[in-house]
Amino acid sequence: MRLGFFETWFFRELVRVRDYDELEYSFSFWREKNHEIDFLIQKSNKVVAAIECKTGNNKMSNETFTTFRKTFPTVPIIIVNPDIKNARKNELGVETVTIDEGLDFLRKLQSR
Repeated sequence: MRLGFFETWFFRELVRVRDYDELEYSFSFWREKNHEIDFLIQKSNKVVAAIECKTGNNKMSNETFTTFRKTFPTVPIIIVNPDIKNARKNELGVETVTIDEGLDFLRKLQSR
């Protein structure tokens, strides 16, 4: 699956889950210079989580992660990849998860 298509599709799925489950989240993105995170999940104007979409063997760069952490030191972040079968953590400790696990991540935020 091509990354741009997957990002758009996954965003629509996040909106669908939010609306169906009546969750009080809004979505935006984060960008600083050449670094970006696809989705910031916000509740009451506070960033509560972040999701990065990747396909194939693409990875989040260490520089992007470090820059993101300077701005959002405690915000949980996951990577959603449609091409994996099992969740795994990278060398930075960021978990890469399946599509279903990524959508469940949104639902589980409600209980935090």
